[in-house]
Amino acid sequence: MIRIIDIDIAKIEFELQAETKITLPVFKESALRGGFGQVLKKMVCVYSYNKLCHACELAGTCPFSVIFSPSNPEEGFLKHHRGIPRPYIIRIPEEKNIFLPGEKLRVELTLIGKSIEYFPYIFLAFKELGKSGIGKKEEGERGKFSINTVKSMGPDGRYEIIFDRNYENKVGRIMKLSLKEMMAPLPEENTAKIFKLFFETPVRLKKHRRILDYPDFEAIIRSTVHRLNSFSYFYGNGEREKNISNLLEEARKVEVVSINTSFKQYSYYSHRQKSRLYLGGLVGEALYRGNLKLFYPYLKAAELIGVGKNTAFGFGKVKVEAVKKGG
Repeated sequence: MIRIIDIDIAKIEFELQAETKITLPVFKESALRGGFGQVLKKMVCVYSYNKLCHACELAGTCPFSVIFSPSNPEEGFLKHHRGIPRPYIIRIPEEKNIFLPGEKLRVELTLIGKSIEYFPYIFLAFKELGKSGIGKKEEGERGKFSINTVKSMGPDGRYEIIFDRNYENKVGRIMKLSLKEMMAPLPEENTAKIFKLFFETPVRLKKHRRILDYPDFEAIIRSTVHRLNSFSYFYGNGEREKNISNLLEEARKVEVVSINTSFKQYSYYSHRQKSRLYLGGLVGEALYRGNLKLFYPYLKAAELIGVGKNTAFGFGKVKVEAVKKGG
């Protein structure tokens, strides 16, 4: 069996409090991510907006280039791709889009590999973003917020407060976790052959250069291994799994029992491209029959690091569940 590559990750939860009315678009993460990126660049970029990150002498070392605009300067892995996967995931689990003064807004942030060391810059960027505001303008200004608490998840899955504005105005160190240590294997007594995948946020899968409108299991496994390889190569110890042909061959044998998914599309405004763009992916659930024990580690990894494209926008959140025991 192919082993799972180990990667350092950190899971952080911000509790924000609206100071003025915040009106977010349907695609909430796009507003937060866009504002976060603009503020972070203003904070740390010595060239401001006059130079592209991949052409900068500090590419790969300054916080903005590592976190928000990573580039591939090498001739090795993904040598034909200038852009590489961003080492963070932002998700807003709240269902509503309007937050009145005093109401709370929870933001989940996952950091991967060396991006964890830049968390202090991320915290300050969130703090400054709260002053400049996010979302739709109301009477000429965007919605302001403050940071109530910041929590960091430990190995036991519990969150500990590392910042509380009511007690001490300092940020503690976030906990760095091992991906391997967080992934419990499928219990030996569980011989499930039928399992379900939940696509909790849009899962944007690509195969043969086109976006899929059905939950192709091979594409899910291929994407997961690719993300593990990319995160390890660019943000970890460089370890990669190169021979995955046998794994993908087994993935092609997995049978789709039933599909209950739809293709959900969002629009958002890109400040970098100065135009409105569209992103979509699969939401819902699918039932599969196959060797769950073989794929379980990869599916659990996908739960933690996401699957498919545009996970930095909050896409790609999945959950696996064994629904039948006994083979």
